Amino acid sequence: MASYSYIYPIYLDDTKKIENEKDVEKIIYMLSGGSGKGRATADGLQETRNWHNIMLSTGEFSILNFVKESGGVAARCISLELKSNRNDQHFFDEVYKGLDENYGAAGYAFLEHWKELINEKGEELKERLKKITTELISNTFNQVIIRLARNFAIIVLAAEILNETFDFDIDISSFYKLFEAFKGENRQTDLASARLTALLDRIDSERAFGRKYYLSKTGDLLLPVQYLNDFLGNNSSIIRQIWVERGTTEKTVDKVTGKVTDYKKRHTVDVVNKTSHKRNTVAIKKEVIIELGYDYQI
Repeated sequence: MASYSYIYPIYLDDTKKIENEKDVEKIIYMLSGGSGKGRATADGLQETRNWHNIMLSTGEFSILNFVKESGGVAARCISLELKSNRNDQHFFDEVYKGLDENYGAAGYAFLEHWKELINEKGEELKERLKKITTELISNTFNQVIIRLARNFAIIVLAAEILNETFDFDIDISSFYKLFEAFKGENRQTDLASARLTALLDRIDSERAFGRKYYLSKTGDLLLPVQYLNDFLGNNSSIIRQIWVERGTTEKTVDKVTGKVTDYKKRHTVDVVNKTSHKRNTVAIKKEVIIELGYDYQI
């Protein structure tokens, strides 16, 4: 199907009809790869099929809900959760009318103009694309979101060119609002961000039952290294390294070796029992905690 469509979108409706959830991951990787597997036959190698299209699908839930380890898959999907207009008959009337009256011609005209722009203003287009990408990824450290922003920026640039050349009236700001909503709804696409939120959730619930937690004088959350390692499991080292690089946790540099770590011995005071100890702790910065909607000083 992908090779037959080649450059035209594939529409698969809908995710609710999926019988085996494992097939979702396979389909996404296969389509994003852009080519089939090369196979040997009695007459030599079979022709490898290629495609350069996208897949559009709908469902009551995000397609990422069908994938347990969503990192690689998430970097290949833009999952949008929108309000339904299913009860708005006027909305559907307008959609069907648009589909019946508009198809094909504008696409050919746009591609011809695009080729001219590439030849005449190639460098300028690259700078515009870079600027749009930078605007989209402002205030995010999510590497998956950053990768997807580069693709989304092309859509925004295409809309700008349609407005400039064909006198369209596309609301460019709506694309930025849509991507902001996408960033907020897809924190799970980034393992480091997802585990940080899960960690803060656990501490927030544990303190309700009198479990120990520690705060610095400046309001940073201090976590014993062993507690953090137990929670993060096999991914502890890489996640903690990412947190340091993003500024989520406080960076410590050894004065002798110059080695960068995320922990050091600190004087800790248990907020619940008011007991104090000196121990190796990792400090999650107060501003990060507040940004994610938590407040352990209450």
